[in-house]
Amino acid sequence: MLVLVSCFFIQSSLVYFDASDSPPLSDAAREGRRIWHRHNCQSCHQFYGFGGFLGPDLTNATQRLTPERLEHLLTVGSEQMPSFNLSSDEIEAFSAFLAAMNDTGRGQARFAGEDPASRLLQAIEQELAVSDDANAIEGFNLFMSRGCQGCHIQLGQASTIAPDLIDVGDRLIYSQIMEVLENGRLPGMPAPSLSAQGRELTYEFLMWLGEHRAVLRAAATEPTQSDGVAWPHVPWWEFR
Repeated sequence: MLVLVSCFFIQSSLVYFDASDSPPLSDAAREGRRIWHRHNCQSCHQFYGFGGFLGPDLTNATQRLTPERLEHLLTVGSEQMPSFNLSSDEIEAFSAFLAAMNDTGRGQARFAGEDPASRLLQAIEQELAVSDDANAIEGFNLFMSRGCQGCHIQLGQASTIAPDLIDVGDRLIYSQIMEVLENGRLPGMPAPSLSAQGRELTYEFLMWLGEHRAVLRAAATEPTQSDGVAWPHVPWWEFR
């Protein structure tokens, strides 16, 4: 018990007394933060994993959403997300706030760079960041918000029995994939609780994975060299 309490206080001190410099928010970003609080976005979304769990973590949203897609989400909404009918100025301010949050670190904890599974997830994020496939991007957001990456993003490295989904389109036909997305696959996989549209979007993402598998596998298996960790410069809200 003494060791656990000591670890808690050590971690707390590292978090709350972190000397890492964070640039101040611009006027536009501060206005975007006010919009974030005004519409109670934190009840569904998270920054650094802290917040609600109905929507995805938005710490690095600007890396995977095009400006057009973000504007669509903020004006029209999507599935469980209502339409907020924000003005163009409000959307610009909100985008500036998300961009500022993206510059602070990573919202999804990941292993060190030598881990192929974490590199695969990073490769997926990077490819989607420059993609104009809105359905695949939204499907990925649903995939992440349901925590699917915990079992399925593995590249053959994880100890779980969940299959690698990068080639699922070669193994299962459309109806079989939709059956799993609707009902799960017991005993290991519960029903993902996706709407009909959500299942279609997730299917689009899975097909996108298969189409880009060569690029993604190459990025995930490329040899890397680690120069060690400079502990004073580690941002304590993330794991690199």
